[in-house]
Amino acid sequence: MKKVFLLGALALYSATNAQLKFGGKAGYALSEVGDTGAVRSLSIGGTSISSSSSSTFYAGFLAEYKITNKWAVQGEILYSPLKGVEELNSKTGSIYNDKKLTYTLNNLLVPVSAKYYVIKNLALSGGFNLGVILSAKVKENSETNISGTVEKTNNTTNIKKNINSFDFSPFIGAEYNFSNGLFLDTRYNIGVTDLAKSKDDNIKSRLWQIGFGYKF
Repeated sequence: MKKVFLLGALALYSATNAQLKFGGKAGYALSEVGDTGAVRSLSIGGTSISSSSSSTFYAGFLAEYKITNKWAVQGEILYSPLKGVEELNSKTGSIYNDKKLTYTLNNLLVPVSAKYYVIKNLALSGGFNLGVILSAKVKENSETNISGTVEKTNNTTNIKKNINSFDFSPFIGAEYNFSNGLFLDTRYNIGVTDLAKSKDDNIKSRLWQIGFGYKF
């Protein structure tokens, strides 16, 4: 009886161990932080305003549990900074002003996803991120030209008090697994939380990620 119980316990452990995998991942990210209700480029008279995406990265750990051969759930902890750029160029008479604002939000993500294996090595995924904004700052680089006299300004301001601490962002993605434990994945995240505490602003995030990882 003891032998039967021991064999059953070993079989259960082996099955669970085969279904549960841990790993790490890292890669390139392209992010945007800004007013999603505004156009990306606007020009009125002698003033033009534009916003653009910014390159960043992500890195962290994951745990995947295979429910069946086709379905799995996955949880992760990722460090993934968010960045965004706004530029303003204006001309009033003989006064020219160029200003560039770079926003950086240090962000800790906790993604939770469901995965469907279309074939053995290829999975499609969907889920959501619970993001925690650890810090936030804006770097200003400006140059003012008044009749040939140039004045430059470079400073960084802490804006954490103006930013909400939590960010919720659904995502969709895909993952290809190689036979040696390596995998390639990509994901597009759409922030739905207004990050600005001010009711006058509507600041949300967008994040595209692509990178490699390893599961064991």
